[in-house]
Amino acid sequence: MDVLSIVIIGIVSIILIGLGIFILSGWGDSLIAGYNTASKEEQQKYNIKRLRLVVALILFIVPVVISIPLFLGKEDSSIAHILTTIVFFIIVIVGVILGNTWCKKQ
Repeated sequence: MDVLSIVIIGIVSIILIGLGIFILSGWGDSLIAGYNTASKEEQQKYNIKRLRLVVALILFIVPVVISIPLFLGKEDSSIAHILTTIVFFIIVIVGVILGNTWCKKQ
């Protein structure tokens, strides 16, 4: 296993987890894509606490996903990279669906 790969994935993971904590704390609402550019009327349609939770959970899960090749022990394995890509797309799709359904006010 290449040490540089482990260091880079570690640094990216720390940044993503830090951003997740920042957003979950309520200070990072302006970092949520789409929410920060929406009008005040559009922002009122969303439950911001739920939206923060969904975005933060995505930011907490992604470091685990990008580490899949490291866990499998085969950094250059195409199967590990395909699995990582599939899981990443599933996370994004579920996040978008949750953001547009569960996070909207009734």
